[in-house]
Amino acid sequence: MLSIWGQQLIVNEDTNLISKTFSFSNKGHGLYLVTPTEIQKFTVCQGFRKRIITLLSIGDIIEDGQ
Repeated sequence: MLSIWGQQLIVNEDTNLISKTFSFSNKGHGLYLVTPTEIQKFTVCQGFRKRIITLLSIGDIIEDGQ
């Protein structure tokens, strides 16, 4: 199950569908394909990045990669 902005999406089939519906830039901007005809733009701030790293406990992996 994947939770996005308080909405839940159950993925039973190919999880590659998720990677096809999200697009990120190197400046923190992203696009989410809500429906085949609707695109939602979002921004990932540095504070969010720090929280995600802490949540996923991948801080050591990311820091080593930079």
